[in-house]
Amino acid sequence: MSDMLGLNFVLYGDKELVNTFNKSPNIIGDGLYEAVDSLATSIAGNAKTFAPVKTGHLRRSITKAETLRSHDSIVGKVGTNVFYAIFQEFGTIYFAGRFFFTRALEIAKREAPRLLKDRLELITRDLSK
Repeated sequence: MSDMLGLNFVLYGDKELVNTFNKSPNIIGDGLYEAVDSLATSIAGNAKTFAPVKTGHLRRSITKAETLRSHDSIVGKVGTNVFYAIFQEFGTIYFAGRFFFTRALEIAKREAPRLLKDRLELITRDLSK
């Protein structure tokens, strides 16, 4: 997703949380991966909904990249490679921005605590088995 207007978000935990996750990396990692992937999918869908449409090219170009994980983070990416997306997002001196990515991210920020809570409850259930 280089040369793209988009959003990157990373889920980090404090040392205690990371140490707990390291005890059962498969169960916990998979659950958090699914949560971040779900948020990225939600952001992409909402950004498409909010994107201005004249030809539909911008809307069709909004994509979610593969969610990646490393030993200490899970990264979801959503973006577009359409050159004029930045002008539609933030506006110009001639027209106001549409903030389609910004609005999609705001919704995801409100959804994230509930989604993570639900995933953590499932993880806790799996760990207690």
